[in-house]
Amino acid sequence: MIYIGITIIFFCIIFLLLNIFYITVVRYHDQEEYIKRGSSSFKKYEVVAFGSSYCRYAFNFDKTNKSGYNFGIVAQFLYYTDLMIRSFRKCYSDKAVILIVLPDLVFAEPGKGKYGANRYVRFIDKTLLEDEYSLKNKILLSYFPLFIPDIHNFKVCIKRILSYSASKNEYYTLRHNYISKKENILAAEKRCKDWCDEFHLENTISADIPLALYDKFEQSTTILTKIIDYCLGENLRPILVVTPLSSIMREKISQSFLDKVLYSNIKRANIQGIPVLDYLNDERFSDIDLYANNADFLNARGRELFTNIVLDDIKNLYDR
Repeated sequence: MIYIGITIIFFCIIFLLLNIFYITVVRYHDQEEYIKRGSSSFKKYEVVAFGSSYCRYAFNFDKTNKSGYNFGIVAQFLYYTDLMIRSFRKCYSDKAVILIVLPDLVFAEPGKGKYGANRYVRFIDKTLLEDEYSLKNKILLSYFPLFIPDIHNFKVCIKRILSYSASKNEYYTLRHNYISKKENILAAEKRCKDWCDEFHLENTISADIPLALYDKFEQSTTILTKIIDYCLGENLRPILVVTPLSSIMREKISQSFLDKVLYSNIKRANIQGIPVLDYLNDERFSDIDLYANNADFLNARGRELFTNIVLDDIKNLYDR
């Protein structure tokens, strides 16, 4: 019996040590940890960026003369963008620029409860999360991820420990697009197919979209209007940003489709008339080599170029 007890204690210690290693080392470069570090910083940022994957892969303020932070998180709609902007208010200086990135189909879904919503408990204030807040989930996700009673999460954690590398995710460090033109075309086609499957679209060429999306558009534009109101009320300077696409990706999406799902909604939401910086058709970013082994997410070199261009455009907006 004593040997059984010792064995149990031994495995508990090993499990606890694995948990500590996972949260302090393996998870260090996770986007959630990066966001937590930024939101808990004592710095007062002059420029911050919010949005989904297109934001995450668009900005890097490390080599600029501005105190900035990229709070973009892969897979997010405007509902959680709103909550993050409000929750991190203490991080922004007076009159800080708030970049709100608006990709093609950001208005097609408000987003509450979507794309692993439980992760937000780690860095969004509980008063903002309201019914989505769970102290149990916060403790488990923040301090004991290996103890989460979900075999899939446990397997993912162990797999990541076993394959751990001290370097960042390759998509954040790539400086060139290493796949062939044919592979990039396939990546662009897959992106469009994924959108069509998720939002029940016929394609990304036709401007005829499902009627059900119009209700989503209404909800999402209302959220964006509220975000802008909040920023202006806090003496912040919100700017709407449409990030660029490669020429390969751009060929897969018609202008009439974009007008229907994106630009008309930006106009509807932006009743305050704040600045809109639109780079979607910017020729400076048409080259596929600026993308991260796909046709629409900028690589490290593309991010550096894009960030500097956006900062220059912001300077021109407010210095004239």
